Amino acid sequence: MKLSFQALKVFLAFILLVVSISFSADAQNYGVKGGLALSGVNGMEPAGIRPGLQLGAYKKLGEGEEWSFKIEFLFTQKGSTNWNRSNLASINLLYAELPVLFTIEIFNKTSLNLGFSPTMFLFGSFRTSEDGESQRTSLRGDVPPFDYSTFIGFEYDWDPKMFLGIRYNYSWVPLNAYESSFQPVPGNLLLNRTLVLYVGYRIDHFFKK
Repeated sequence: MKLSFQALKVFLAFILLVVSISFSADAQNYGVKGGLALSGVNGMEPAGIRPGLQLGAYKKLGEGEEWSFKIEFLFTQKGSTNWNRSNLASINLLYAELPVLFTIEIFNKTSLNLGFSPTMFLFGSFRTSEDGESQRTSLRGDVPPFDYSTFIGFEYDWDPKMFLGIRYNYSWVPLNAYESSFQPVPGNLLLNRTLVLYVGYRIDHFFKK
C-alpha cells in the first residue's frame, strides 16, 4: 500500500507540473486522438497479441520551424492473449498515460517522435481457461500501480487539421515486480510492449473567434 501511495503522489505531481507548463504556453494547437493498440507481454509463452483501443488528447507546448514539444493524456488498453491447443491465458489491462514527446520533421509532412510516458495502472484481469473451464482474477494490487515507457514513432500530416501516426512503446516495469503474487510464468519477468496506429484531429480552430 505504501508503494501504491508513493507512486500515486509521483504520478499526480508530474501531471500537475506538465499541466501548469501547458497552461502557461500559447493556448493553440490542441486536439484529440485515438487508434488501435496492438499489445503483447514479453515473457508469456506462446506469444500472443491483444488488440485494444487508445483514446485521449494532445497539446503542443512549443514549436520551431521543424520541431515541437507535445504532451498527451491517454487511456490505453494493453495485455496479451496466449493460446495453445487446449488452454487460454489472457491478460487485460487499462492504463492512464501522460506521454511527453519531442517531434522533429524528417521529410515533407513526416516527423519523428521520441519521448517517455509515466503510466498509471487503473484496473485489469487475468483470465485462464483449461479444458473448457474459465477463471478470471482481478489484478488490482498485484500489478505495479506505476510504470513508465519510452517510445519511438512517426507521424504524417494529412492536412493542417489531421495527422496519422504509428508508435512503439517499450515499458520498463515488470507486471510481476515487487514480489507480486501474479506469477503466470514463474521465473519470467513480464513486460508490456505496444504498437499503436492512430489518427489525431486538431480542434482548437473550433474555438477561435
